[in-house]
Amino acid sequence: MKLFLENIGKISKANIDIDGIAVIAGENNTGKSTVAKSLFSVISSFYDIDKKIEADRLESSDEILYRMSHEVVDLKYGTSEHRKLLSYRVLSNYIHKKISEFVKRGDIAYNNLKTTIIDEFSKNDIDIKDESIGNTINNYLKRIEQTLEIPYEKIRNEIVGKQLALEFSNEINNIYTKNSGSIKLSLKNKCIEILIDENDVDIKKQEANVYVNAVYIDDSFIMDGLNYPDLFYINNSYCNNHKDALKCLLSDRGDKNISKSIVFEDRLKNVYNTLSSVVPGNFEFDDVGNSVYRNSDGVVLNMANISAGLKTFIIIKTLLANGAIQEKGVLILDEPEIHLHPKLQLIFAELIVLIQKEFNLHILLSTHSPYFLKAIEVYSKVHKISDKCKYYLTKNMGDNKKLITIDDVSDKTYKIYRLLADPYDYLHKLEDEIHEI
Repeated sequence: MKLFLENIGKISKANIDIDGIAVIAGENNTGKSTVAKSLFSVISSFYDIDKKIEADRLESSDEILYRMSHEVVDLKYGTSEHRKLLSYRVLSNYIHKKISEFVKRGDIAYNNLKTTIIDEFSKNDIDIKDESIGNTINNYLKRIEQTLEIPYEKIRNEIVGKQLALEFSNEINNIYTKNSGSIKLSLKNKCIEILIDENDVDIKKQEANVYVNAVYIDDSFIMDGLNYPDLFYINNSYCNNHKDALKCLLSDRGDKNISKSIVFEDRLKNVYNTLSSVVPGNFEFDDVGNSVYRNSDGVVLNMANISAGLKTFIIIKTLLANGAIQEKGVLILDEPEIHLHPKLQLIFAELIVLIQKEFNLHILLSTHSPYFLKAIEVYSKVHKISDKCKYYLTKNMGDNKKLITIDDVSDKTYKIYRLLADPYDYLHKLEDEIHEI
């Protein structure tokens, strides 16, 4: 997997290879999160995109047909509430079923739909020859026709544009240049290419299909205050920012296939043992749907009372347990070490290496920690995946600190350590000056 960015956020140009673990380091506000948001947006929006377009057509058509059935029944029965209610239910259920069938098999010709709906009205003793009823049906069916005639490409562009807008708060293009931007994702030599001009999206290529979703973790506090019933509406949206998407994944009750679960747990025995040594308990929802942590003694604790660092481990443990992290999937970690003691940074780094090896994941992570960076380097050698690790460093373009490029420093990681050591060197120098005085 390769990600190419040009004039996105603060990034002028970037070329990131993510065939195993790609580590990005650099100062704050130098585009690390831009890379993460770009990757998430492309993977998330193109994941099962045909199903998303199908769902959009179904939802739009279903809503119009539902309103049509209500208006027609009102015209037929007037104030007879009992007959109205009965007919609403019969017609609404039937209409939903038929439009679903049409959309799923691609048979959404206007005339077929019109004939089917009119026949059903006739079966329910509704006289379609009545002028007011006939006109109402025709008006609504014209709206259905307009909806079904929207091109696939236009809906696809809207879905991708909405996803990017959610991630970048409608500021996708580089604000320091008037040039258009582009995001390209290469998967097995097949390309998805998106052009962005003044935040408008135009998909130039869609050669590759995306069958596995992305998981993006950048805030362990997201577990605080999760409420299962409140997640219903987020879960039923096909476009979410990465935080809402993570909430949905955490709320998943997991795979119910017992055989699959047994095989899965056996594969990840070493990973689970390591996770359980740090967080022996489990995340769950209590009887009213609030997020809690049940420790190894069975004591239930409010998630807000668990340390931020441990929540990072709990998130990973939960996503593994419910199958959200999938084979050959994408895992994005934005400064995962931020709340971790150096000892736990080492443990977390080994977990990431083991998970990558087991699932053949594409992992993008950013860090400011020399401990975490070194641990990724060392454990990738220990577990024999060092050839699948790449290291990148963000840098300003000359004197222009408004534009950023990203260099591959896989053979020169000392450049990252030098950057991370600068603050300590400064303090050491200042201390020497004090002693001299």
